[in-house]
Amino acid sequence: MDANALPQAFREHLKELLADEYKDYEESLDAAPCAGIRLNLIKCRKPDMEIFAGTAGDPVSWCQEGFYVKEGAAPSEQPAFFAGLYYIQEPSAMSPAAYLPVRPGARVLDLCAAPGGKSTQLAGKMNGGVLYANDISPSRGRALLKNLERAGAKDIFVTAETPARLERSFAGYFDSVLVDAPCSGEGMVRKDPGILKDWMERGPQYYSVIQKEILESAAGMTADGGFLLYSTCTFSEEEDEEIISDFLEKHNDFSLVPLSPAGGAVSGKLPGTLKFWPHRVRGEGHFLALMNKHGEAADRPAADEYPVTIPGLDGITVRTPGAGKIFQKDGLRYLLPGSEKAVPGLRYLRTGLLLGEEKGKRFVPSQALAMALRAEDAEYTLRLTAGDGRLKRYLKGESVDSTGAENVPEGARILILYEKWPLGFAKKNRGLLKNELNPGWRIM
Repeated sequence: MDANALPQAFREHLKELLADEYKDYEESLDAAPCAGIRLNLIKCRKPDMEIFAGTAGDPVSWCQEGFYVKEGAAPSEQPAFFAGLYYIQEPSAMSPAAYLPVRPGARVLDLCAAPGGKSTQLAGKMNGGVLYANDISPSRGRALLKNLERAGAKDIFVTAETPARLERSFAGYFDSVLVDAPCSGEGMVRKDPGILKDWMERGPQYYSVIQKEILESAAGMTADGGFLLYSTCTFSEEEDEEIISDFLEKHNDFSLVPLSPAGGAVSGKLPGTLKFWPHRVRGEGHFLALMNKHGEAADRPAADEYPVTIPGLDGITVRTPGAGKIFQKDGLRYLLPGSEKAVPGLRYLRTGLLLGEEKGKRFVPSQALAMALRAEDAEYTLRLTAGDGRLKRYLKGESVDSTGAENVPEGARILILYEKWPLGFAKKNRGLLKNELNPGWRIM
């Protein structure tokens, strides 16, 4: 971005915040925005990275599973992306979920969750708990849901509600709460110069009112002993440090937990908070503040996983922690995590894992189910490698020949794998594998 295109008011605002460092910030705008990928810990670990070594470059300092994208790589075009092995995410945006503590068995809430980067990251940190991901916009919430499904997250509830309505149903319920608040976006100017128009029309004053309201609701949903992390992608102290200072003055049952800087991040004006400046870090701008609610945390040990057989799907099981419950509504079948259940009156986009749909006398499994499975959960699988021409054809939605599946009975459903990771289902039909990959998940 050309620094000369910055509005004068914005320039003066940043000069006031940065003083002698402003010139360094201005020069940083000439650099290209950083691209990153984050390993999906639900599905893979660092030893699996050799499968996409041409994509992942240097590690991201503040996120152990984060990596910068190698120059010239196209991560969204790789089979590993379609298998949900990583999420494409701006490196600084990995920091909020990285710094939020998540205990085993925890109830976790991502309050402003779309498009899903932080939710998928939190799902990868969980160990037998449940994730509630919310966004007030149903359209953004559907994008959030798809990203969670691609990641293979199954112990989830996705809602499209106001924070105030959620608070009325979930007072003191969550052990870890993330508020990545809507903001003026000052930290994203290099990546999206169009933000400047909104900044000039609204500015920090508009967003600070919204942020205070959201944070109040988030505090009301935080359990005793729980953690509340507030983050923005702006530099404005009115939206960052002043929001937190004001909150702590009103809530003496919360204390600030000091965060350790990494990768060039520095303490904010309020000691213990973190600021990510694009002239100091390899990433865009961000602000973090972590708070702990006083009191004794509830003991929620991680439950052992056990396989659940799905009626109507021979040879396929899904693993769930605790006493997972299957229920059916409007021809759709879901698996609820543990003892969790939907609260009447709230707008849900997903309750648990969508298993599939009744179609006449048939039960058709969902794409979400395919992505939540492991290779060993299906009786019949077909492994495709990067060198197999059928892999790209399958991802395009085409039927492929059944070489390697000769012993699979006619009419049986097969889980198609990229190496050892599921991509979707197919059904054997006269020597071909009839493609069942959801149309919205195909290569266009």
